[in-house]
Order: sequence, then C-alpha cells, then structure tokens
Amino acid sequence: MPIFHQRVSPRFDCAKSFLVVTVEGGQTVDRFVMAADGWTSKQRVQRLLELQVDQVWCGGIDLISAQALRSSGLDLQCHLTGNIEDLLQQLE
Repeated sequence: MPIFHQRVSPRFDCAKSFLVVTVEGGQTVDRFVMAADGWTSKQRVQRLLELQVDQVWCGGIDLISAQALRSSGLDLQCHLTGNIEDLLQQLE
C-alpha cells in the first residue's frame, strides 16, 4: 500500500513509501515500511514482485503500472482513500 503519513497515498507513482503487510489466517503477522523515494513506476512494480506481494491497495495508479501488476497476477484494489489502519482492519 503506497502511503502518505497515516493515509493511503493518492498516487502510486508518487508515493515516497509503501506499507507492506503480511496477513495469515486473518491476522497481521508482519509489517514494514519500504522507502521508494525517487523510484520509477517500473522500479516500484519490480520491487513489489520481488517481495512476492499478492495484493496492492492504492489510491490512484497510472495505467502502465496497473497493467504490469495485474498481468503479473496481483490483485489490484485502486481508488482507495483514508486512514491506513482503518483499511487494514478490513484485512483482519
């Protein structure tokens, strides 16, 4: 999830960091913030794939990144807004 302070970043391609969350059995078991400042959209997508992320939740996203994520089999949920913690409760 691209983040901006405690909220979902409005733009995937402009986010300076991503929150990566591991959920097992409906419970958060790990989470960390990954810095992405200065990365291209391609680098962002590549790193998420390297981390074997299976879902990406974001606000707005450019078409090329969206296509790259979806064609790699990731579940992309876009146009989300709001507080990170509120959205994470939906995972649990």
